[in-house]
Amino acid sequence: MTRPFSDILGELGAGQTVDILTTDLAEVVTAVKETGKKGTIRLDLEIVPNGAHGVRITDKITTKAPREDRGETLFFTDADGGLHRRDPRQQDLPLRQVGGTDHDPETGEVKE
Repeated sequence: MTRPFSDILGELGAGQTVDILTTDLAEVVTAVKETGKKGTIRLDLEIVPNGAHGVRITDKITTKAPREDRGETLFFTDADGGLHRRDPRQQDLPLRQVGGTDHDPETGEVKE
């Protein structure tokens, strides 16, 4: 009679394979819930002959947990290909503070 796959899985890597899969599953599920995106766990088993009556099994676990979108950052370029956060073609305005420093924090209106 053939042994159930779950029995064999429990013996792979001296039991560590199941422990790793359990931890990875929890991490991927948490990331899926947080991001609303899909994730994957893949278990590959490589089975090679070992003499006339045996085999060696090597397992490889690959996980892909989703991540939050990181957005993008805008840069301006100069003639030499350099990157700048401020447009190097734009002049700086000669702004200065007028009046006192007392202002309404909600509207920004300067109080006298």
